[in-house]
Amino acid sequence: QLLKQSQDDLHLPTHWQRIGSLLSGGAKGLTYLHSRHVMHRDLKAENLLISDTGVIKIADFGLAKTRDARMKQTSSVGTFSHMAPEVMRGRYDMSADIFSFGIVITEGIVCEEAQEIIDETRTAAFGLNPAGLSSFIDPTIHPPDAISLIQIALQCCDLDSSRRPSAASTSDMLECLLFDPRTAPIATAVSENMPAGHAPAGHAPAGHAPA
Repeated sequence: QLLKQSQDDLHLPTHWQRIGSLLSGGAKGLTYLHSRHVMHRDLKAENLLISDTGVIKIADFGLAKTRDARMKQTSSVGTFSHMAPEVMRGRYDMSADIFSFGIVITEGIVCEEAQEIIDETRTAAFGLNPAGLSSFIDPTIHPPDAISLIQIALQCCDLDSSRRPSAASTSDMLECLLFDPRTAPIATAVSENMPAGHAPAGHAPAGHAPA
């Protein structure tokens, strides 16, 4: 499972590259599902399994459903800690899966199940809290790329579902982070709320030029 991988060997240089690669694989799997008009509706770290060859597999399709457009749902489904706010209102589309995947990204970064850190990482409106997430960043463990991962998670968990990236765009952002970090998004909002010494190397908080 992804979360088990994220908790192992935190100090190894290759650890975070592996986590990024697994998240990228999950985004590719979600891209395929959405291209087939399938909503998973219960994405979470424990439903991302890793094969013997290191390939990520999306599992547990018990709540999956085919959707071609935004439609009225009969009830909210999924795991509360990963659920998009609009799902609770009973009207949602495939972008709800993107929200859930954003929460999965935070699980990979923080190395904790989402429900265990919900008070620190979520806002009253049930969005992501940049300051709360930043409090889990340990510069002795997390690489600078962890900040860009948080930014991707923030985009995926935008409370305005129309502003969330598609699964394909999320996959592209993760690929950029893996293979060309210079093009990866930088979390301005996160950097502004991070304690001194936590800002990623080469990136300054908004309004400040890097040294």
